[in-house]
Amino acid sequence: MPSDADDLSDLKAKKKHLEEFLARYRQIQQVSQIVQMNLDSTNWEIEALENRPSIVAEMPLPPDLTTQFKLGYNYSQAAFPLPPRYDLPLAANSIAVSTAGTTTTYAYVEQFGLLETPEAEAYSKKYTDIYSSIQQAQDRVKNVSKLIDKLGSPSTSEKFKRARNAYYAVKTGTGEQTSAAMEMRTLIDGVKGELFYKARKWPKEDMTWGTMAERLAKGGTGGTEHKTLLAQGSRHSSLICQLSNVGKDRIVGNPESLWVQVLDYLLIVLKLVQL
Repeated sequence: MPSDADDLSDLKAKKKHLEEFLARYRQIQQVSQIVQMNLDSTNWEIEALENRPSIVAEMPLPPDLTTQFKLGYNYSQAAFPLPPRYDLPLAANSIAVSTAGTTTTYAYVEQFGLLETPEAEAYSKKYTDIYSSIQQAQDRVKNVSKLIDKLGSPSTSEKFKRARNAYYAVKTGTGEQTSAAMEMRTLIDGVKGELFYKARKWPKEDMTWGTMAERLAKGGTGGTEHKTLLAQGSRHSSLICQLSNVGKDRIVGNPESLWVQVLDYLLIVLKLVQL
């Protein structure tokens, strides 16, 4: 049976990779100041030499000067190897792929708050609160709102506003969690309906999550984006069940947890589909 260390090996390798990227990025930021100094001098040289008056231009450049140009060029190539060109859409999609794992970890951690032991409750609250803070720092509400607006459906944008306002009402003690849960349920069902509509090839075509994912996933079928989007079909069903139970007052829900998970779900799905 694999140990916790084995289970977390990929997560820790990902952490190490991202930390190394940022370390190199910070180094590039420092080096870029030196590059700019070199570029300013080089621009001056080119401008000065290209704008020589005709009487001066007739005089050949000193051999040692052209030799220095060659040395400077070779040294710059060695000192400043070009960084790779990044695929910005691919980088943006990484947020959704990463969040798919994060939101699963959140649900795993959050459930331990139900064990009703001080240690488990404290653990669950500490790390779910930290994740809520991360969402706020990353402007998750604003980013999801922009993604929903890209659907081009005013009614779905309105559903998002109602769900957001219902959640805030619960937070301030002026609303009921049952109402907030039902607004969240209506929202994610509305988004699903819009995606199914966009995926249909004819108006009355039967649509499934799998077919929608196959037709709308960025990167085409079989890639990481497609596989991640496909997995959100079961996540959708799970959230609908959870929200329905809270909305119909069958169970007591945690509005903060529900909203966190709804935002994650919407971010993942809407970042991975071609809008």
